[in-house]
Amino acid sequence: MCIVRLWLMQLPSSFWVDEMVTAFVVHQGPADPSLAVAPQVPQSIYYRLPQAAEALLGFSEISYRLPSILAMPWFYSDCDLAARLIHPQAGWFAAFACLGLRGLNTAAADARPYALGMCVAAATLLFLVRWLDSADWGDAFAFIVFGALVWRVHLIFWPFYLGLAGYALVRLARHETR
Repeated sequence: MCIVRLWLMQLPSSFWVDEMVTAFVVHQGPADPSLAVAPQVPQSIYYRLPQAAEALLGFSEISYRLPSILAMPWFYSDCDLAARLIHPQAGWFAAFACLGLRGLNTAAADARPYALGMCVAAATLLFLVRWLDSADWGDAFAFIVFGALVWRVHLIFWPFYLGLAGYALVRLARHETR
């Protein structure tokens, strides 16, 4: 019920100014001269998702917001992190706490790269934690892949790399890894 109210009911509402950038990048392409001031914007892999959604469903607010809606449940499914890092029963609390955070709910129904970025960042952290816990090379590979994607989704997530490095260094210094 919360997801319907907080995410799905917002889908057909009009684009706001920041979301219009997504429509502009999809329709004008990265070579448009007006994007020369911020060349990193169209370089995001995110813009291929609304482009694909438009090709499948046509141009509408719903089709452009669909990639974010589809990314957010994966972000919430990574509440496994809360269970691993805080307490085994903290996953449910983290999921419901996230539903109460307005910024996350806004990102869920936003035609911008933030939902995908949070999803990829959460997956990166999850695979780092799993890799440091188990020393499994599959988790290491997934960590590298998702970690590389964080930068390609949106440059605003660059400080996340500092957090990843800090977490890994603390775990290594405490000898809490294999």
